[in-house]
Amino acid sequence: MATDRLADHCRAFQQGDLAALDRLYELCHPPLWRFVSMLCRDRDEAADICQETWMRAMQKIHSLRAPARIQAWLFAIAHREFQKRGTRRSPAQHTNVDEVVAPDAGGDGLVLRAEQLAAASHAIDALSAEHRTVLWLSVVDGLSHAEIGRILGIPEGTARSRLHYALQALRRELEVHHD
Repeated sequence: MATDRLADHCRAFQQGDLAALDRLYELCHPPLWRFVSMLCRDRDEAADICQETWMRAMQKIHSLRAPARIQAWLFAIAHREFQKRGTRRSPAQHTNVDEVVAPDAGGDGLVLRAEQLAAASHAIDALSAEHRTVLWLSVVDGLSHAEIGRILGIPEGTARSRLHYALQALRRELEVHHD
């Protein structure tokens, strides 16, 4: 999604253009929904967190100094709301890799067989919440270590380290399922 376009819509909303909020929602809600769904694994809880995120964003939009960073800002709000709630995860609900990977795979030619998708889903579920979150923000949303650090309230080096260990754990888990 074009950062310039998001920034323009954000600035317009900050200046009182309510139609700009509709455009922001259309552009930002799908990735926000996927992120929150990955965090809490419960559709109702994810809907509540997304709704609360948008409510807080509308109330605090004037505090956002860098409109081009609205996506990361929304993720940070959602992550804080998730942590505040102490959201529970049901082990019976696994990541639906079709929903997670397919929309953002783009034209990379990423084709996985059903058994590979199941193994990837299992491997992702086996990661700690911290590692899964960093992996998601990096791989699916394409955010930098610095952006991930700001969203999660951790140093950039910690974000880099968590991603490194998440990828190592993912690799090990996939090797176990491959053999």
